[in-house]
Amino acid sequence: ICYFKCDDTTTINFVRERIDSCYKGSFSPTGNELIVQQPAGLSLWNIDSHSKFYDGCQSIQFCSMGQRLLVRKHCITRVIDTHNNKELLQVPNTWQDFLNSNGKKLFRQSTDILYGRYDGELVDADSGERVLIPLSYQVTQSPFSGDGNYLLFSHNNMSELWDARSGSKIVSFDNRAMVPEFVLGGKYLFVKSPCGYGVVILLQDLIAHAAKETNTTIDITSVHVLCDT
Repeated sequence: ICYFKCDDTTTINFVRERIDSCYKGSFSPTGNELIVQQPAGLSLWNIDSHSKFYDGCQSIQFCSMGQRLLVRKHCITRVIDTHNNKELLQVPNTWQDFLNSNGKKLFRQSTDILYGRYDGELVDADSGERVLIPLSYQVTQSPFSGDGNYLLFSHNNMSELWDARSGSKIVSFDNRAMVPEFVLGGKYLFVKSPCGYGVVILLQDLIAHAAKETNTTIDITSVHVLCDT
């Protein structure tokens, strides 16, 4: 496998590494590590030391800031601090795992399709503290906002907004067959319909509106809309 390494703004070094049976490789967000796909699974290499940290992994997932990663291997999921190669958390594998942007929170979901159970939990990677998130469906993509502070779950015209820092549910709202998603790092919520119509809502407006409501479920159209699209 070959790649170019920039030491500074003027110097570019061509680096050739000998990694047998490499299907493809991808860099970590910081560019200090290289994930390599091989027949036996995924392996993780340190660029500067030219050494391999892990091999035979089912999956390797970096948080977007790059300082922590999630490693699934031999029925065990680990959260690793890449700065000192320190293991922060070790838990049994589940159906799906997602790290937030700074790698401090982990959303996990185990499924039992036979009994219709899709239990979710929010785990603090530093303390190991867990908060149960009751769900009735499978989560197929990361529920975290771009800043990692909130989680959004949607299914069958209903959505739930959670605070990832405190592990508490903020509000439930009827999205009226619309599909909400975080935009601009999680500061805004974009709610779009299948026909293309959508609205942009400041997330803090939704949170403030929910704090004034006595109902457990609010109408999303009652929140101040910044713009229509």
